[in-house]
Amino acid sequence: VEGLPAVTVYPNPGKGVFRLNGAIGAGSIYVSDATGKIIFQTDYTELDHVIVDLGDRPAGNYFMRLRTKTGSVTRKLIITGR
Repeated sequence: VEGLPAVTVYPNPGKGVFRLNGAIGAGSIYVSDATGKIIFQTDYTELDHVIVDLGDRPAGNYFMRLRTKTGSVTRKLIITGR
């Protein structure tokens, strides 16, 4: 996405704790479930990595939106069985 740095998410699929790596400018992260309900939200300052802990959530597909002042990107997160 133009204006957004390359962001990698791992492990994905994973057991619920995901690490975002990249030169991430200040912004917000929103994670929603399959119905669109926001189940996780956090704001952050400029970081090289961010931890998203969804370890209390059941296995399934989730969608993470990373928003900065330069744009946004959405990634699918997959939580596998424990």
